[in-house]
Amino acid sequence: MTLTWKIFIGNAAVVTAVLGITLLLTDRSATRAANSAIDRSLGATREQVTAVLAARDSVLARSAEVFVQNPYFISLVQQKKQESVPDQAVEAARRIGAYYVQITDDQGMRMARSDDPAAPPVSLAESPLFGGALEGRRTSGVAQGTREGKGILLQAVAVAVAVPTKDENSPGKVVGALMATRLIGDSLAREIKNASQSDVEVVFFSLDTSNVPHVVGSTLPLGPALDSALTKRSDQLKMATGMAGAAAGDSAASQVREEFAIGDTTYVGKGGTLKSAGGSVLGGYLAMRSRDAELAGFAALRRTILLGGAIGLLIAMGLSYVTAHQTTRPIGALVAATKRATEGDYNAEIPGTGKDEIGILAGAFRGLLTDLREKQALVELLSAGGGTTVPIAFTPTMKIAAGGAGVIEPGQLFVKRYMVKEVLGVGGMGVVFKALDQELNEFVAIKTLKQDMLNKDPSALDRFRSEIRLARKISHRNVVRTHDIGEAEGVYYITMEYVEGKSLKELIRAR
Repeated sequence: MTLTWKIFIGNAAVVTAVLGITLLLTDRSATRAANSAIDRSLGATREQVTAVLAARDSVLARSAEVFVQNPYFISLVQQKKQESVPDQAVEAARRIGAYYVQITDDQGMRMARSDDPAAPPVSLAESPLFGGALEGRRTSGVAQGTREGKGILLQAVAVAVAVPTKDENSPGKVVGALMATRLIGDSLAREIKNASQSDVEVVFFSLDTSNVPHVVGSTLPLGPALDSALTKRSDQLKMATGMAGAAAGDSAASQVREEFAIGDTTYVGKGGTLKSAGGSVLGGYLAMRSRDAELAGFAALRRTILLGGAIGLLIAMGLSYVTAHQTTRPIGALVAATKRATEGDYNAEIPGTGKDEIGILAGAFRGLLTDLREKQALVELLSAGGGTTVPIAFTPTMKIAAGGAGVIEPGQLFVKRYMVKEVLGVGGMGVVFKALDQELNEFVAIKTLKQDMLNKDPSALDRFRSEIRLARKISHRNVVRTHDIGEAEGVYYITMEYVEGKSLKELIRAR
């Protein structure tokens, strides 16, 4: 795998991880926001149900209290006019707007029921609803009943029928009680939904003797399917309405949000209990919202986020590839130049002039190639002399003409510093002498440029200067060091390190 692909895959992996985490967090945030919206809506509807029930209870109680203040009605109840009280029950139901009305005497014996003229005179004194009223208190609660063979749930209040006294602070003598009821059904559910101005569905249910829930009012036209769904999920129903806490005596039990699958729709519900005047749980209500409908808007947002994330990922991957290619292109050029350099070609173009690491590396490699080219030029210069350097034996009668204006010979003090001892060799460009540096008291080698070389090739002097400039860049224990270049009396020379030893030819012959 090339470096470009490694960088690309690395960048793509990082971008993918960042986008994935961002999408995950956004999705979770959207889900939390949806759940929070559901909770707020359900909480508001639950408060709405409580407020509506309280208002209906108050209106029903005040209407009943107004009716029982009629002196004629009071006298009929006080005198226990059994033949006239049933008519008064019907009239009370009409005026109060009650589903039905029951009237008892001061002992709690039923005298009339508006929806059942043949209702027997049974004692209702043990009922907490009537018991409180017979004690002079207004009582209220939920009552159960039947209609057309089906269980119903009623909101009921009971008020005392008392003989008024002149003292306004005295309650007067209680001579009976009147109970008025209103039906808890579909109309109440629709009223609450309309008042909440939301998509919340409202369900009222009653509990039978086996604590099995039965729907008595709902904004959902589901009938038996709703009954069945609530029955199958009675545990969730108890948690959502607080019945679990109420059964354990915890009247302050907080309701939790529960899910109910009804048909093909999943609803989230939260509600409360409906209790009798004695505190027994006879039913409850649920405020429910479709989870699917609530999340539909967030689902669209999620799809938009996913689409945007996918587009962003493609763009990021494209930019990652371009970045990787731009990053590795100069590195690839350096690799190619390195391969050419190993083959002896030092003329490769090195890109990159930036100040980053690649630019610094390119600059260093460019300098390295420059050095290699200069050293190669030095080799070519030394090879281009056209002759060979051979050792010679210098005789006292022999003089070496090194320049046009002067002659160098053994025993001569050259440039007032170097005492020439002997000739080391003669090459194509000049003569090499062994001399003693009197200032440092060390032997050096002095290489002079032949005058005939200058006459034949005017550029020889430039090459001579290039030789020392290039040679001085080389510092190695196996390479002779070059000290200086100079000119004396028309003679151009180079001073170099003197190395005592044999020539390669002598060494080969000896071995």
